[in-house]
Amino acid sequence: MTIAVLSQKGGVGKTTLALHLAAARAKRWKEQGIKRELAVLDLDDQESLFRYRKSIKRVDFESVPLEKLPKVLAQVSEEADDIIIDAPRSLDDALCFALMNRVDAVIIPYIPEYDAVLAARRTQQVARKVRKERPDFEFRLVLMANGGAVHRRELAKESRDIFSPWVCKTAIPLSPAVGVAARLGVPTFECAPESPVTRAFARLELELAKAWEKI
Repeated sequence: MTIAVLSQKGGVGKTTLALHLAAARAKRWKEQGIKRELAVLDLDDQESLFRYRKSIKRVDFESVPLEKLPKVLAQVSEEADDIIIDAPRSLDDALCFALMNRVDAVIIPYIPEYDAVLAARRTQQVARKVRKERPDFEFRLVLMANGGAVHRRELAKESRDIFSPWVCKTAIPLSPAVGVAARLGVPTFECAPESPVTRAFARLELELAKAWEKI
């Protein structure tokens, strides 16, 4: 299964989410004795995700320009059972549509801020267009950096109503562990394995796996 983590707005935790989904899946497979291959493709021009390539065992990382994605996907899919893509930042609707048509599923992260919710809603509309043409195409929205001020909590609640039934039950909480992990160049599974945010990433990965029958 090929999954793209995609946002039309920067600063919502897109790369953080892609990294931790890969880490959570690799960890779960290892613990359950599941022998599958996982690959991560970094399409973001900042190559933020690629910098973590040595931090997760049993996961292959590649940095790929968007225009080379079809060729690379064809090659990688021959060896990997699952592929997680960190999509480029701030794609327009046409490029979003094109990218979505090359993957099996899309995860749309957003944070509880008005401009982020509006951007996520726009991306969701593109995803629904793709789903009309491809009924087997999947997408979910994920609330990142949940918590904080009252207005953020209220908007988080409102956004769940807006995005229902496509928003994941699991939200990723605000946590200093994410910043610490980023400075160390590792996922939170390595530096804060028992933290609430790490547990949330693990729950989210399992929720998506069950929803898409990829246990």
